[in-house]
Amino acid sequence: MGQEEDAVDNLATVSMLASDTPQMDEYLVMAMLGWFALAAESYDELVFYGEHDLDQQRGYQTLCLMVGADEQFNDLASDLGLPDDRIDSCIYEYELAADSWEAVTADVVRPEGEKGNKISVVYEPAPEDLKEVADLFQESGLLEQVAGEMDDTFELPEKITYKAQSCGEMNAFWDPEAREMVMCYELMALFATVFVEELME
Repeated sequence: MGQEEDAVDNLATVSMLASDTPQMDEYLVMAMLGWFALAAESYDELVFYGEHDLDQQRGYQTLCLMVGADEQFNDLASDLGLPDDRIDSCIYEYELAADSWEAVTADVVRPEGEKGNKISVVYEPAPEDLKEVADLFQESGLLEQVAGEMDDTFELPEKITYKAQSCGEMNAFWDPEAREMVMCYELMALFATVFVEELME
């Protein structure tokens, strides 16, 4: 399924789309727009030979899965410059991603209604310049909601942590050694800026 971050991005996107709620759709839109904003912020520092996908590519991949799952996102995709032929192929890409994850996770899907207890959520203290964003992020309950969806869907073999912390960079990533899904406050600050700009348009 590609690099670890690609796999995590795809699983998170497919899982959030499967929840089929307006709130999750809104979170996905903000996350996807955030990757584009991050790409614009770091354009002068692009490393095309790096091991991680470019932020814009991560944004387009998330957008493509969204379009493939629900045509309500088609206009947004067109506005962001996704070509019509690419939009058409997104249905196949979403089905492939969803089917692949369904096959991979078939043995660990919980019975419907069973609650999980393998994912914990941790908020590390934020530096002063990110404290307001960190507080708003924690108050939103987004991390708990996403973690809860995953925990109640899959019987994970080991416990993992969803952690929010300051990283010194705008990013979100899976740390396999610590078994932590890390959301950086710096990235949340960018997402907050994108959200405010969307409201003002």
